[in-house]
Amino acid sequence: MEKTAKADLKEYEQLSTDVTKQLAVTDGNYSTSIIDQCKKIDWDKKPYLKKLKTKVDKFLKQASQDENSSSLSSSTSSSTSDTESAADKKKAEQMRQNIVQADPDSWDSAELAKVPDSVILAAEKQTEVAGGDVGSTANVIAEKYPNIRKNKSDASSSSDDIDAGNSDDHARAESIRSILASNQGFSTSVLDSISDSEILEAAKAGTATNADVAAMADTLLSAHPDLK
Repeated sequence: MEKTAKADLKEYEQLSTDVTKQLAVTDGNYSTSIIDQCKKIDWDKKPYLKKLKTKVDKFLKQASQDENSSSLSSSTSSSTSDTESAADKKKAEQMRQNIVQADPDSWDSAELAKVPDSVILAAEKQTEVAGGDVGSTANVIAEKYPNIRKNKSDASSSSDDIDAGNSDDHARAESIRSILASNQGFSTSVLDSISDSEILEAAKAGTATNADVAAMADTLLSAHPDLK
């Protein structure tokens, strides 16, 4: 009988200590073993623990609320991510439509649909920084996905400057022409008359910033004053 009483007292004290510590938890990192232990207590068979019932119930309620809060936070985060993804997809699709509508003879909607949304949005951001328009965005995309550009039978005279293996260079030169036309107000006809190689040479510093575009414009303008 004495052994049983000592065991009961030890169980009581241990449970009281464990639950008290768990109630002090603030980061939601509760002990699953103690939670399970508390849930399995048969209060009728262990009347010597009944004084702890209020504390145990409080602990189980607290742990349950924190778990629900954590699940809700995770769900909200996932929902936000899904919303952002949907917004990006919609924005990319709108840009595809804008590109085709702006120049349906130049851009292939079926091929544009194959271009990842991330590439579309990155190209849009790049040309926005340089002050470009929809055409500029399309040309930037065409640097990586040349198939979006329709083959024209009535290619402009500037295409005579294109070497068979330099389609990528031509796409980049076209992109730069579009940026210069929209950002600097340069004559498109004069820009078309300038060879791709000269355009690319002037753009060696890049086109990432307005300063880069301005420097490139000065270089070309000094050689072709009729650009303006």
